[in-house]
Amino acid sequence: MTAEARVEDIVETPPPPDGAAAGGLWSAQRRALTLGLVLTITFIASEALAVVTIMPVVARDLGGLGLYGWVFSAFMLGNVVGIVTAGRQADRYGPARPFLGGLVLFGAGLTIAGLAPTMLVLVGGRALQGIGAGAVPAVAYVAIGRSLPEHLRPRMMAVLSTAWVLPGLIGPAVSAAVASLGESALSDRDRAALIDGCSWFTMMTRVLIPVVRPGIVAAIIFCFLASWNEFLFALILTSTPQAQTIPVVISGFLSQAQFYEYGPMFAASVLSILPPVLVAFFFQRFLVQGALSGAVKG
Repeated sequence: MTAEARVEDIVETPPPPDGAAAGGLWSAQRRALTLGLVLTITFIASEALAVVTIMPVVARDLGGLGLYGWVFSAFMLGNVVGIVTAGRQADRYGPARPFLGGLVLFGAGLTIAGLAPTMLVLVGGRALQGIGAGAVPAVAYVAIGRSLPEHLRPRMMAVLSTAWVLPGLIGPAVSAAVASLGESALSDRDRAALIDGCSWFTMMTRVLIPVVRPGIVAAIIFCFLASWNEFLFALILTSTPQAQTIPVVISGFLSQAQFYEYGPMFAASVLSILPPVLVAFFFQRFLVQGALSGAVKG
């Protein structure tokens, strides 16, 4: 036996990846999983950052300043319970059931907290949110371990980490604007409607929502403009030309040889600014009303 043959017997050549393991995170068989996990984590991150921003306003409106710390402590305690419970359920029944249960609990807690008439009810809603917010990432890690090959798991963890980038950039500003608008809109007419016998639901749908509608539309437009022009998040998450956004496509016109394709680049730039300009033109009334709501007193 030659030396080359002995070396080949000792050192094993790793087998080539099969078809299921060869694709990336955004391949056809993994696109739904990646997109679902990223959107879910982004939703939870947006809520967490928004609550931190508007809690001073909420505490002033609901009273019960002694329970201010419990709003965050209840969320963290529920988070621990959700992580432990969801991990155990995922081992027994698979990730689908605890993942859906976590989303339901998170949505229920969000609804209770949003409609809370007192600080104590808000603390209870935050506890439910914490259980759901703890269950979802725990099950997500289980899904990553079961569904992705080993070489894609670190990349997926990095993608989930970037899901906090966009909420961190625009979440606090949007939540502060909406809180300021809601604070200014809850005027004497809303309190008079409650005194006249209207329920909270009737007051919200017939009195408060028509007043704050310009601010809600303005917040949606601001989120759209920030998302449309976002570059780093789109560059990290898109790996195929079909999934790339316009800012990423425009940056692709700069080749490695530093040759600038000015014609296509300028044409793509014009096309990229048309949707924001049209949105701002048709919804400028809501933008102005939403931006000025709460700025002028009296």
